[in-house]
Amino acid sequence: MKGALAALDCLAQTVQHAGLVSESLTAAIAANAYDGTSWDPAHRTDTIGRGLRHLDARKAIAAHRADASASLEICAEGCRIVASHLADAFPSPAAGPAAQPIRSAARTR
Repeated sequence: MKGALAALDCLAQTVQHAGLVSESLTAAIAANAYDGTSWDPAHRTDTIGRGLRHLDARKAIAAHRADASASLEICAEGCRIVASHLADAFPSPAAGPAAQPIRSAARTR
């Protein structure tokens, strides 16, 4: 595949990986150990059980964040590829008219 079709395919895969990032981060938030625990300081929960839940949650959160990080790297590379294609397909004029700054309506009065 070459040209615009390849760029669109790359962009579609980048969007797909952005969805995977969202899913991984959502799973990391859902893996928290505080879900369903009592906040009453007078009510002492099982310390060992709580420690094990926190340990499991830390491992799960770290794994989900690693998945999100890998997908973000793929997204960044996809964005670079699409931007490179667009820069090649639509080069900026080498010697064109200088861009004029946009004046606001308040300044022109």
